[in-house]
Amino acid sequence: MKLFYVVMVMTLTSAALLIANSGLTFIHDLKSNVQRAARATAPSSWTPGSNGTNLKGKMFTMIDGASLRFFACPIPGVFNTASPMMTASPLAGVSVCLRYLADSKDKTIRSIFTLNPSTTPLELKFEYRQYFVKITKFGYSISDPMETYIQFWPNLGFEIWTRLCFTMDSRTNVAQVFSGPNMSIRRILQSRYVWSGEPVIAISGFYGQLTDVQMWDYPLSQKEVLYYMARGSYRGSTITWSSICYSGNALLEDTYESRE
Repeated sequence: MKLFYVVMVMTLTSAALLIANSGLTFIHDLKSNVQRAARATAPSSWTPGSNGTNLKGKMFTMIDGASLRFFACPIPGVFNTASPMMTASPLAGVSVCLRYLADSKDKTIRSIFTLNPSTTPLELKFEYRQYFVKITKFGYSISDPMETYIQFWPNLGFEIWTRLCFTMDSRTNVAQVFSGPNMSIRRILQSRYVWSGEPVIAISGFYGQLTDVQMWDYPLSQKEVLYYMARGSYRGSTITWSSICYSGNALLEDTYESRE
């Protein structure tokens, strides 16, 4: 009787282990299939023509490992392929506006974008309800908090996107962030930043959707920021979504239909 009991226990244990191993194998195979499908769906890179690509009505979906670089397109017929500089003095400043959609429950710091990553990078990061401007010089970084709690546009209607504008005045070293109907205070940054060189916007470490990226070679006024927020089609002076050059690995899709 005891021998029969031992045999039954060993049989049931072996069966349970077989089922567990089969379940783990199924989960591993399912995960591998999903990853292969994602890799097959997402293009690996883009190389648009020198005249730029009109991305109106398009958005990028960013996932783990995805990265993008937006830059001004070279002037046709000019040997120097660097981006054309600039309609205003490089000492004036810089502004970037874009629309993004991310998980509102994600409270971890994530990078929204980085300006000129190959020279003196300026990075805009986000933590729940608060942005940070991070400037790196000689391997040393300083971050300034930019909390957008001041309402400057009370009549903003329904909008699934977060409309974001960052302005930087290099003459005064003053930066400001606008997010939807709210704005931060105008803050004098701890680290001196003068934007110059080839205009490049790098995006990585971001999870969600991204669209309507615009860049100016001067600090936008509050009236100009309002125009972008209200219309969403304000054209950047150095980089514009309607004629943009870009490279990277993210999924390009049709954007969500707007609801007026």
